[in-house]
Amino acid sequence: VTVLWMTAGLFHQYASGLGEAFSRLRYLIVGGDVLDPTVIGRVLANDPPQHLLNGYGPTEATTFSATCEIVSVGNGS
Repeated sequence: VTVLWMTAGLFHQYASGLGEAFSRLRYLIVGGDVLDPTVIGRVLANDPPQHLLNGYGPTEATTFSATCEIVSVGNGS
């Protein structure tokens, strides 16, 4: 497995326990709801995938119309 798609809720639940598995991925795509910046920061700091993508699109269809690569977590200012 080199690509994994997860809903935001599942990603938030498993982020701390799957760090080693995440680091083996070429792409980890997460979306479908708001992502917690704290969880994103923790994943990026500890065994991140090669590419962490946030998927955007109509939630009710769980499809993506666009993606954006997350390379850091800002402070919001």
